[in-house]
Amino acid sequence: MAEFTFVQLLSRPEFAIFDFAPGETHTIASPEALGTARHLLEVLTAHCLDELGFDASDSRTHDSQFDSDLTAWCADHVLPLCGDDPSKTKIVNAAVRTAAVLSDYLYPYHDSTSRTHLARMSVAGIVLDDFAGHEEAPLFGRYVYDILMGSEAATERSGWLGFFTRLVREYIAHFGENDPRAGVLGGEALFNYISSLENEKRFNGSIWDVPPHLRPPSTSKHSFHHCCPAGFPRWLRAQSGASAAYIAGLFHSVPFDYWIPALNPLVRFTDRVNDLMSFSKEILASVNPEGGMDINYVTLQTLVRRQSGTPSRFGQDGNLYTYRDGLCEIMDELVQVVREADRAFVEYPRHCSEEQRRLWSMDQAARAWTAYKNGHIRMHIDSPRWSTAGLKTAVQDREAWVKLKADIRGDMKQARI
Repeated sequence: MAEFTFVQLLSRPEFAIFDFAPGETHTIASPEALGTARHLLEVLTAHCLDELGFDASDSRTHDSQFDSDLTAWCADHVLPLCGDDPSKTKIVNAAVRTAAVLSDYLYPYHDSTSRTHLARMSVAGIVLDDFAGHEEAPLFGRYVYDILMGSEAATERSGWLGFFTRLVREYIAHFGENDPRAGVLGGEALFNYISSLENEKRFNGSIWDVPPHLRPPSTSKHSFHHCCPAGFPRWLRAQSGASAAYIAGLFHSVPFDYWIPALNPLVRFTDRVNDLMSFSKEILASVNPEGGMDINYVTLQTLVRRQSGTPSRFGQDGNLYTYRDGLCEIMDELVQVVREADRAFVEYPRHCSEEQRRLWSMDQAARAWTAYKNGHIRMHIDSPRWSTAGLKTAVQDREAWVKLKADIRGDMKQARI
């Protein structure tokens, strides 16, 4: 059991720096304040990872030949789609590096064929999200519609979307070979990802781009408290994350009926780790009120909570939900879903016979989940894509965290007095 809760931790006055919300005057008004916010975020995240049982040791299986093969495949099949645009070439090369790291960290025990399919799919997803989406996003919804309607124009399409279609089919064929349900689950997640990218692109850029009932009351005379649909951010995040495709790949050699009951916590773990690790680059980096804003899960969730009148757990009575509440909510959820997955894959097999464990590949599933949990976190720490260089130091050098814990203990002792 934790020594203290995330609410107690975030109730300390220094964390009031996160008491801002989309469309409102923020609390980070200088480079110095931004540096302070990033440091506090790193300390918070380090504590959360500790609660998750994160093992910071590097257990990945790095294969330089795999990296070379992925780079060669990219040169033959991906870079030609960039034409003469050097900015796109740069993004593709970065996506290849990220996909290789992802494959190393998330799937250290998988065969090279499975890792290849997952890495190639990751390249396509990252590329479409990073730049192709800006050009083709208005076509994404129609593209998936045409696929579902069996249109020849969609199935024989060229360009980025045709490239994506071919990779999805290869993914489905490989990961559905043992059980078609696994391939279908992953394939559905990938097509949902594409259609949801259009929704995300429509919202990005300004607080004014979201539908009127999601906007803060101060930005629209058509906004009213308690009238906002509460489930939209979570639904959109689940659709646009494609996490189920990575989970289906994770348990390729494990019976489908064994791991599918844990799909919900596994997907939520995958998404919330990314949301927490992206907070610095997507929220803190966009607090300039004159700049654009990524309308991501945390932003939409904060908008919805405020629009529905959800009070903050911090600050003065009457304050509405802010990003400080959002951070607390994400970390609480992460601890919950990791405990659920640990019980399902690590604790449950201890109560089973050797024959049951063999029949259901329980030991293999436990090893895959543990590697995935640590690898998914470590990938975000090590990859420059998420701007978390300071977090690595916070995880390794625990001096700031030890001091903060001592301060909290002192506050709790004083409160009892």
